[in-house]
Amino acid sequence: MFLISLLCRSLELKVRYFSSLNIACGLILLLDPFAVLDMGLHLSYLAICGCILTIHLEKNWSAYRRLWKTPVRLDENGKRLPSPRGWRLYLSPRYLAGRATSMLLLNLIVPCLTLPLSWLYFGEMSLLSLVSNLFYIPASGLLLFLTLVYLCLYPLGLFTVPLAALLSAYAAFLELPASLLSS
Repeated sequence: MFLISLLCRSLELKVRYFSSLNIACGLILLLDPFAVLDMGLHLSYLAICGCILTIHLEKNWSAYRRLWKTPVRLDENGKRLPSPRGWRLYLSPRYLAGRATSMLLLNLIVPCLTLPLSWLYFGEMSLLSLVSNLFYIPASGLLLFLTLVYLCLYPLGLFTVPLAALLSAYAAFLELPASLLSS
């Protein structure tokens, strides 16, 4: 789906995510017709549909956009100042709050869409997973980022021992709530 979207962008065509998802699914089924019985394909398809739905909700929800829109800044003479750019934009409270709201919306829509199929395939559902995703998805994203930094610095031999200790402690920290939730 991502490759089809990139191809559309490179050809300067409008990217339609549902169309590229359906084309990708069709290609998978052409290559392996028995994939229609694969529960991983069903759950992945619904999860991507949830991501696309979240994107469309964010684009069309005007009150949401106004809430996190950067206000116009004026200097002492009443002249309009340029809006923040670069790292200042990404560290601004409005930007971070907007990203947190987007993540919250995504973490509510995708599990709710996949919940009926999870119940059907596995015979059970965890209501705690809806809440625990709000913690574990950003936490695992941070773990992946730190792992990438570790892999980039490993050949140079810089900070590998303290970073490895930090990664190990962070992974142990993530295991504790997971073991409590799973019990």
